[in-house]
Amino acid sequence: MRTALLEIGLEELPASEFHSILEQLETKTKELLKANRILCDSVEVFVGSRRFGVLLRGLPEKQEGFVEEKKGPPLNVAYNKEGAPTKALE
Repeated sequence: MRTALLEIGLEELPASEFHSILEQLETKTKELLKANRILCDSVEVFVGSRRFGVLLRGLPEKQEGFVEEKKGPPLNVAYNKEGAPTKALE
């Protein structure tokens, strides 16, 4: 398992914004990891001097595999009488 640190540098922000940004950063990070099939043991978000950080612990060496099946048009619609691809197939 791997660990990754992401830092986001920024200009000065009002202290009143930190809590909201930290919540959003944690939520969006977890959503992005899930959407890209990347498992992670923990997501830790923190704020430092002029930067936000995300510490990801327990990352796998590679992304989870998946199978995606896509279906196209039926053969009689996909090819014309001469066997050439139709617009539907393209």
